[in-house]
Amino acid sequence: MTSIPLAVVLIPFFLFLILFFIFSIFNLFHLIHYGPSTAGKFAVIAVYVAGTLTLLGGSYLTLAPYDWERPITSTVFLKSVTDVNLFEIPNLPARDLEDDDTAL
Repeated sequence: MTSIPLAVVLIPFFLFLILFFIFSIFNLFHLIHYGPSTAGKFAVIAVYVAGTLTLLGGSYLTLAPYDWERPITSTVFLKSVTDVNLFEIPNLPARDLEDDDTAL
């Protein structure tokens, strides 16, 4: 039985965050450096930073209550409620053609 901590699930999330921050730095640099100095540019930057902080805070509040030290076992994913045989033909009652109203 394989057991890994639940925190392994966060690895793709952290990789996404790293890439997001790298691209955000490039985007904000180009916006500040090459954009016209108007109030609209500063509003766009403020909305972008506020949205980023809102999403980060929301994801923290969503993920904080979980116990990330809890191990996940392979039996959790491989256990099914009923045994399923993909090659078994189900036992269905035969259709009676005499009682069929759509038959001509």
